[in-house]
Amino acid sequence: GFDPDKLVRERGIDAFREKVGSAIDLVAFQYDVLRLQHDPATAAGRARIAGALMETVRIAVNPVLRDEYLRRSAEVSGIPEETLRLELKRLGKGRPALAGGGFPGAGSERGRSARPVHNPAERELVAMAVNSPRTGQALRKQIVPGDLQDDDCRELLQTVFNALAETDAVTTDMVMRRIERPAVADLLSEIALGGTPSDVTDQTIEQLVNKVREPKRKVRLKELKQRIDDAARGGSIDPMMIDEYQKLRATMRHWR
Repeated sequence: GFDPDKLVRERGIDAFREKVGSAIDLVAFQYDVLRLQHDPATAAGRARIAGALMETVRIAVNPVLRDEYLRRSAEVSGIPEETLRLELKRLGKGRPALAGGGFPGAGSERGRSARPVHNPAERELVAMAVNSPRTGQALRKQIVPGDLQDDDCRELLQTVFNALAETDAVTTDMVMRRIERPAVADLLSEIALGGTPSDVTDQTIEQLVNKVREPKRKVRLKELKQRIDDAARGGSIDPMMIDEYQKLRATMRHWR
């Protein structure tokens, strides 16, 4: 780091500008290296690039340089500054620094924790809730976080729903501040870097909700069938149990 006040006093404002300019030019060089390693056209690639760029910002000691790094990172990468700030907060939630010499991300990805592969349908549903408060409110009426099997997706959806219960003006930054587990912060960051999907219709929401619920419905259907078979052998079957079984089968056939 360096002391900007001292530099201005001793060598003048031009020396300070030269120092800052040289530093932020390194960001462009870093991005050129990173985009050869990770495809910026994909959400996963952008997530890797953003993580490496913000690791550089995070370790900058001087706040003036830190702000310039951040601004320049958004400029050269095309990733919105707000999204990069979100990634910076994610890194501040206990994520380990990248291993290896040089600037972060210049070498291999050794030292960075592998990100888990989440259930695609559940991840898509959570992304809808994160990216659109209107869609999030619609989802609150149709599904509960407990319907999700993926731990990270379930926790993030619960966090979003809790925020939506307080206000419709929910932002990713607001959600990030409520997150404690680094893995959930990772997931939110990836969703934000993936961009906002096109307008979501009510039919799309309903189809996705039913797709997410299907695994639990299969388990319930199997349980009901076993109970009905056991009851049949005893000579007495509860009509309500048969009714639930038939309705559940009809619902699952409808959405296939």
